[in-house]
Amino acid sequence: MAEFLSAFLIGILGAGHCVAMCGGLTAAIGVSNNLKSNLAYNIGRITSYTLAGLALGLIGYWLTSILFPILISLRFLSGVILILLGFYLARWYMGLTRLEKLFNRFWQFIAPLAQQSVQKNYFGAKFVAGMLWGWLPCGLVYSTLTWATSQANPISSALIMLAFGLGTMPALLFSAVISQQFKAVINHKITRALSGIILILFGLQTIYVGLLQVW
Repeated sequence: MAEFLSAFLIGILGAGHCVAMCGGLTAAIGVSNNLKSNLAYNIGRITSYTLAGLALGLIGYWLTSILFPILISLRFLSGVILILLGFYLARWYMGLTRLEKLFNRFWQFIAPLAQQSVQKNYFGAKFVAGMLWGWLPCGLVYSTLTWATSQANPISSALIMLAFGLGTMPALLFSAVISQQFKAVINHKITRALSGIILILFGLQTIYVGLLQVW
């Protein structure tokens, strides 16, 4: 349960990043002023996160069933990634942007399909658009996916990504009506710093759990 609450909190803490990266996107595709369409888009996006968590959780389970030390390695990797994510959200170190760039080529294949889907106005099309846009290169998503994979359990990994997606949902669902004052607060350097520190602590705790398993 603690992992799911933590994943939900990561989604909330990343609100400023989500609004900056995807808030304009929801407005551009014309769903921000239509709650039904916006809901379809966000459900599709979260579905992508959940399926990615399920798939990588299966891979993690398969790898760790072959060799247990892989699980420890995944724990350490996810802890490091969470620490980097903390620095990323606080804007102290933007190294995770390199990870986003690695997947830009993959996104180039999906982007045309996503663009076609957003032009259609029915619920199913917005859902598909959300699923496709869910693969938009994002350090926040990739970091959480790495942590989810370290669970080495497809169900737990999927639920972590679901909880994370639900945490990001309020900021994106109402991105068009969020006041400029609120946007200023969530993007303020103090808010970013607090979010970063909390995520760094998550990362350190994850590494600590890995050390306990070694000992």
